[in-house]
Amino acid sequence: MRPGPYARLLAALAAAGGNPASAHFRGQVAKGMLEESRADIAAHIGRLPSEIVFTSGATEAMNTAIIGPRLPEESTILANPTEHACALTALKRRGTRIEWLALDGYGRVDALAAARAIRAQGRRLGMLVVMAANNETGVVEPVSELAEAARTANPNVVVVSDLAAYAPSRQVAGVARHADLLAIAPHKLGGPAGIGVLVRRAGMPLDPLVTGGAQEYGVRAGTVPAALAVSAADAIVRAGADGLPEEISRLRDRFEARVVSAIPGARLIGEGADRIGVSCLLFPGLRSEDLLFLLDEAGVAASFGAACASGAFEPSHVLLAMGFSKTAALSSLRFSYGYGNTVSEIDSAAEALIAAVEKLGGVR
Repeated sequence: MRPGPYARLLAALAAAGGNPASAHFRGQVAKGMLEESRADIAAHIGRLPSEIVFTSGATEAMNTAIIGPRLPEESTILANPTEHACALTALKRRGTRIEWLALDGYGRVDALAAARAIRAQGRRLGMLVVMAANNETGVVEPVSELAEAARTANPNVVVVSDLAAYAPSRQVAGVARHADLLAIAPHKLGGPAGIGVLVRRAGMPLDPLVTGGAQEYGVRAGTVPAALAVSAADAIVRAGADGLPEEISRLRDRFEARVVSAIPGARLIGEGADRIGVSCLLFPGLRSEDLLFLLDEAGVAASFGAACASGAFEPSHVLLAMGFSKTAALSSLRFSYGYGNTVSEIDSAAEALIAAVEKLGGVR
């Protein structure tokens, strides 16, 4: 965690001893902290406090965003095939007819092909699901452009966007203006794990996944952890105010330049596209698991595919959707950058990766 959100968490834990839903004075102290946090996030992203819903994490937020809306029976959902697994599984669980959007050479939704697909659906288009940036490749998606096209086809369409990977590297207000339902992961911003933010456009009915009480405007039952909300709000607001996005970009560019120049044949996925602070590299002829073993020995934390699936060596669904073979996908590594990373660490990680590739015989 970053020092600011961590300090706020400790202070809030000491002060918020009650349930925010309770009427007694301890509960009201916690409620005041919770509502202040809600207002801070809303002001930062240009939305209303009543549109901010706290969840257990971005996974629950995306599940609620996809499963919760009430769509007409004959609706079709247009979705990005490279979405995070939490979105893909929620789409399958929902059971509504899905058509997958085509990708361009960068692994980004092809805007022209998507516009044609949107026009073809017309009023049948019930939901558009497009993440703001891919968590594996870092490629930024044209959410605003697609949302406008979708609303032209059907003013009642529900636009859903996952901002978990996007928020650390960009201001989120632009995407927030165009999407009806958004998910934010505070721990990606140096905040606490165990809490997420669902942004719901005012007046949009949602069927809750977690039922019981009427907390969070009836969208999510259960006692809301006020202290985590305070820390999460601090992390979200700080991320856009202290130069974190710019620092992440500098670290990414430095790492990629050193690695690509030193390893002939290494391939940077999404190169040339607008990307966030994620590097996805292919090392043809090598296996991801071998590289990860050597990197782990060197003290470098890298991932294979999404972090949620890094314990299972199956080819990345993102790379497969982009047209890469299973063998190529099994040679990929993902590196993320964030608060606390130093130039020295970035250089050490690059040198460790270069040494690992050399030890395994180089790219073939």
